[in-house]
Amino acid sequence: VADEIRKLAEDSATQGKTITETLKTLSGGIETLSASSKTAEEKFNVIFNLSERVKSMSDRLTEAMREQENGSKEVLAAIKSINTVMEVQSGSEEMLKGGESVAEEMRKLDDLTRIITDSMNEMATEAVQINNAVQEVNWITQENKTSIKKLADEVGKFKV
Repeated sequence: VADEIRKLAEDSATQGKTITETLKTLSGGIETLSASSKTAEEKFNVIFNLSERVKSMSDRLTEAMREQENGSKEVLAAIKSINTVMEVQSGSEEMLKGGESVAEEMRKLDDLTRIITDSMNEMATEAVQINNAVQEVNWITQENKTSIKKLADEVGKFKV
């Protein structure tokens, strides 16, 4: 009987050590999962902020395009004015004024085109950053999935 009690005590001690090891593994897995979740949350916040910036740039781009449209209309009106001046008067002074007006409108149009180009380039850069953040979140999600599977395997070792 004493041998059996000693053997049961040894088995209990071994199982206690196994349970302790398993609990340590579970604890480490939970900590890893928690850290990964926090990182994923941070990445989602980055994605949200970048999306807001892209929206803001898109709004600015839309406004710049409206201004460009108005500038184009003004250039067209100036050209029509030159045509009218040329038909009504052949005076060089009137033509010069009309030409200066067209040149000014063309400068405005050129400035607006630069603004639009810069905004488009900035939006493209932000889109790349969003894509990178999404890829990182995807990687973190895969890591979390692996950690969860490991935790489930460890929990499955317990017998109730």
